[in-house]
Formats: sequence, structure tokens, C-alpha cells
Amino acid sequence: MWSSSELKSFLINLAVSDVAMAVFSIPFTYTMFLLGRWIFEPWFCPVVMTMQHTSVLVSVYTLTAIGIDRYKAITNPLGRRATASRNGLVISMIWLFSFFVSSFQFRISWATSFFYDKQYYYKCQEHWDTEEESQYYTLFVFIITFFIPLLTLTYTYSAVAYKLWRTSAPGNADPARDTAQLRANIRPFGDSTFGTEIGQLNVLSLLVLAGFHLALQEEWNKEKRTEISAVGSWRWERT
Repeated sequence: MWSSSELKSFLINLAVSDVAMAVFSIPFTYTMFLLGRWIFEPWFCPVVMTMQHTSVLVSVYTLTAIGIDRYKAITNPLGRRATASRNGLVISMIWLFSFFVSSFQFRISWATSFFYDKQYYYKCQEHWDTEEESQYYTLFVFIITFFIPLLTLTYTYSAVAYKLWRTSAPGNADPARDTAQLRANIRPFGDSTFGTEIGQLNVLSLLVLAGFHLALQEEWNKEKRTEISAVGSWRWERT
């Protein structure tokens, strides 16, 4: 198993990403839902949107990196151990990858003004040329942010659990001792990793389904309007 020093850099990075997520999500999302408008500087809108995506990606892929290293440490305990420089390189790559994927928000997100009650307000949101582009982007974020990490963690934690289950303590067999040791080994893997992933996966799954449902509903409404117009024209010609 890992020592606390080997986990420290990843845990610190996970804490930093969670703090960044809270800083760039709670005040801005709360005020948007409460007031229905963007109350901050318009230029800050794409920055907030980018950092929200970045912090989520960093958090998810840090958990994924922890799962992969746990898998390697248990399935190959005599292999190469993690070092501080290697962990720092992995963390740097996670941040660079996350920011690269999230930087697309600088292109599609900005604050737009609207007039209400004799006054101009701002609203921060994504802007797409077509509904299909929005759906494809949501699906891309779903795959990169949740589906791939979830598959990776499912495989690594399943392999680790299987490895621990098949491993017995050296010496004479003692069912009570072996059962207690097995539970002690598996307990560290029952942390919040899967809860976090599954919770975020469910939320984004609802967003993806909602987006495609709205598109299908709009397409169905267009077809119904076309049918009604055709029937109206036919009746007008008959009369």
C-alpha cells in the first residue's frame, strides 16, 4: 500500500481543485440562479466558465491517477515506485490537459446584455450557432470528463479488489485473521471516489439527455407545425 508521503501531492492537488471548484462555482452559479442575471464584470464570464470546467477535470483526473497508481502498487508491488518528481509531472500534465480542454469556453462563452424593467442587465452563457453543436460538445465533455475516468476506475478498483480477495496471509490458515485482514485491505478502496464519479456522472447524464430531448421535442414541434400548415392549406383550397 501507499505511504502518506506518496499520496500527499495528489491529495493536496485534489484539495486545490476542490477549492477552485467552490470558488468559481458557488458564488457565480448561486447569484445566477437567485437573480437570473450576471452581476459581475462581463469580461469575467469566460474566465469563470473555463475555471469551472478546469477544476472539475482536475478533480476527476486526480482521482483517476490515484486509482491507477493504487492498481500498479498492488498488482505489481515490486515494480517502480512513485516519486515526488514523477507525481509532480503527472499533476502538471493533468492541469495542462484540463485547461486545454476547458479553454474552448473562451470562444463560446460570453456575457450578453438584455433589457428588462427599463434597465440593461447581463447574462453569462454559452453561445452556439446550432443546437447540434451544443449537443456534440456536451457529449464530448461527458465522454472526456466522466465516461473515460469511470471506466478506468471501474477496471482498476475491480482488479485491486480481485487481487486482494485472492491473496491470503502467509503462515498457517486462520479464517478469522484472514477475513479481518481482507476487510482492512479493502476498506481504503471504499472511499468517495466512486461516489464522486457516479454523482457527477448522473448529473451530466441528465444534462445530455435533457439536451437531446429538447432537440427532439423541437424537431417534433416543427413537424407538427408543418402538418398543421399543410392541412390548413388543403382545407383553404377545398373551400
